[in-house]
Parts: sequence; structure tokens; C-alpha cells
Amino acid sequence: MKNQEGLILEFKNYMITENDAKDTTIKNYIGSIVKLLDFIGIEDITEINNEKVRSYVSYVRNIYTSKNTINPILSAVKLFCKMLVSEYSIGLTVDIKIKSPTANEVNHHKTPTSDETFKIGDYCYGKAKGVTDFKRRLACMLIIFGGYRNDELINLEWSNIDYERKIIKISKAKNDEVREVPINEDIICRLSQLKDVYKEKGYNANKYILLNKFGEKISSQTLCNYFLTASEELGFKLIPHSTRKAMATMYFNSNVDLINIQKMLGHKDLKTTQLYVNPDSKVEIVGSENILTRIRR
Repeated sequence: MKNQEGLILEFKNYMITENDAKDTTIKNYIGSIVKLLDFIGIEDITEINNEKVRSYVSYVRNIYTSKNTINPILSAVKLFCKMLVSEYSIGLTVDIKIKSPTANEVNHHKTPTSDETFKIGDYCYGKAKGVTDFKRRLACMLIIFGGYRNDELINLEWSNIDYERKIIKISKAKNDEVREVPINEDIICRLSQLKDVYKEKGYNANKYILLNKFGEKISSQTLCNYFLTASEELGFKLIPHSTRKAMATMYFNSNVDLINIQKMLGHKDLKTTQLYVNPDSKVEIVGSENILTRIRR
């Protein structure tokens, strides 16, 4: 029976002959099926079954947040299953039961549990495996410590940092307000290290804080990929919005009043801030003047 490499080659030929697929679609679909086969850990085709495929589909729906990301993966899985049913007699029936996520499923951003928040903290402080991983962990650290929105994080500039007061001024915020978010020595140290890396690479180290490998401001997709990769390592879905909720809960449990949390998150309505707080969580923050240094159990 065919092994993984043989299945991928056959799937490629199937897409060309049966679906007249374009090169971009073939490349993306093959990438999705390689991840499927790696996830279920098969040695040959006889080991593929409904349960394993459904498990992967569930994983995809849980870890990704965008329908634009989820739907092509599910389409690839459907087509792959269709090929297997057509070419082999292994009794797969999942092809007609793989449904796209609803809007409610995609947009449901729950507050991380206490255990998940501890894991996020460990991840932020974990040893980076290169420059990209360093930026990824720093992005997570900035959000869980400061509650930045996606666009705010992408547009952060070095000039926004006030090292003496240990704050970052957010000027390009959602409601056009300027707000101040505290930072600690850990963040300051990592920012300094990142700036040194940029200088070594010849990047502009005087404009945006988060740059891609070409020395340009990162895109929304790149930031999304940071969190998708972090999610894979953590074992649960991590997105900036839910991380903002974790930040609000930690400050609340550390006796920071809701008004100040509202200001840090940039909410117009205090009721919105109240919805972010999970009173059942036991996660606290430690550090002088309520500036987060470590997540405490």
C-alpha cells in the first residue's frame, strides 16, 4: 500500500486530472494534507479512518480563527477523502460530514482558563529558537501584559516607548485616543535585544518595533501566524483578543480597579471591560506598582 509520499503524489495527480486545479491550489492543498497525515501519524493508507480524520478536522476548527484559513483546509481534506474513497476501498465517509464553521464558532473568543494563562506566561518567558520565535514570544508578551489590539501592536514604534516612565504610548488606537500602557524590565530588556538584532541586519531600527524578515513592518497575516504557531506549541487556541481578556482578568485579580483596566484596554464603555474579566480565574500578577513581571499561581 502507498506510504505518505506516494499518497501526496497521487493526490497531486488527482487534483490535476479530476479538478483541473491551479498551481497555487495544488500547493496549498498538498500542504494541508501533509499536515493531516503528520497529525494522524499514519505509515500507510490502511491506517486512515473516519475517527482520525475527524480528530484532525476538530483540531483545525479549534486552533484557527479565520474562515478564510479554515475553509481551504477543510476543502483539501474533503477532496483527499473523496480520492481515497474513489481509488481505494477503505470505507471513509467523512467527506460529506466535514462542515465549515459558523460565524459564532469562528468569532467566539473565550477568556483563557487559569491553566492556559500560566502556560501563556511560560511560553512568553521561554527560550526563543531564533529571531522569528523571539518576535513571536515578544508579541504574546506585549499583549498579555499590555492588552494591545492587533493594529496597535503592528503599528507600535520605538518612539512610543518612554523608558524613564516605563510606559508605551499607543497613539494609533481604535478610538483615536492616546493611552499609556505600563511595561516592565523584562519587556524593556527584550526590546533592547530586538533592536540590536535589527541593527546587525541593517534594518531601520528607528521606526516600527515588529519587522518581518525583509525589514518591513509586519502584516496582520504575519501577526496571525505568530499566534497560530504559538497555539500549536501551547496545545490550545491563542488569539490576541482572548489574550487581552487574560490580561484584564490578571490585573483585576491583582486588585487593579476596573477604571484603570478600562483605560489600558482602550474601552469606551466600562461594561465592555467587565465582560473581559473572568471572576472565577485565580491568576494574579506580581511586580511593583502593579506592573506585570511574572504570572503567579
